[in-house]
Amino acid sequence: MTTVIYIAPAQGILAGQCRIYRAEFTGCINGDGIHTHYRNNPERYAEAGIMSSRGKLVCFDGTPEQRQDLLDCQPLMAGLVFTYDEPGASA
Repeated sequence: MTTVIYIAPAQGILAGQCRIYRAEFTGCINGDGIHTHYRNNPERYAEAGIMSSRGKLVCFDGTPEQRQDLLDCQPLMAGLVFTYDEPGASA
């Protein structure tokens, strides 16, 4: 199982904030294709947090490892993709 964290570009009146989404996939996934996959399949992604207009993590619902990775990459930006493969997941 692969978990993907994706920071989607801001839309609408809240242009200063970006939503952070999470999705789970079986097997490997191409991180470069997440942007297109998200646009075509938004129902597969659950909202997991918010990034401020300054690239700071405002809130996040995920594992401690995922939260720390986001904090370590600040300032964050729209379009970032983080992938996490569970040990023993088939490739």
